Amino acid sequence: MSSVEDVRILICEDEYLLASGLAADLEALGVRVLGIVARAADGIALLDELSDAGLNAAIVDIRLLDGSAFPLVERLREKSVSVVFFSGYSAEDVPDRFSEIPVVTKPGHIDELMSALEVARSQRAAPTA
Repeated sequence: MSSVEDVRILICEDEYLLASGLAADLEALGVRVLGIVARAADGIALLDELSDAGLNAAIVDIRLLDGSAFPLVERLREKSVSVVFFSGYSAEDVPDRFSEIPVVTKPGHIDELMSALEVARSQRAAPTA
C-alpha cells in the first residue's frame, strides 16, 4: 500500500469548522487536501479538475448542504476514488450499494478516519473477480 503522502483528498463536509479542522489534521499527517466542499454539486463540478490533480480519496458526510451526498459518491467511485463516510448517521443509513464504504461516526477521531481510509484504499486497489 502507498504511503499517506500519496493521499490526495477531497473533504465533503457542510460544517465549516469541522471541515477546516479535519483538513489541518490531515495535512499535519502528510495528506494533501485538494479541496473542501459543502455541497455535492460543488464536488461533482470539481471532479475533472481534481482528477487531473491526482484525487484518489474522499471523506464524505452523508448529508451536505444540498441534500444527499450519494450522487457525488457515485461519481467518485466511477473515478476510482476511495471514499470514507464521516457522518452523524450510522452504517445502517447507507444504501446497500455503498455497503463496502467504511463509515466513521462523528465526532470520530483522526486515527479512526485514517484507519478507515486505509481500508477504503485497500479495497479500491484490490482486483475484482
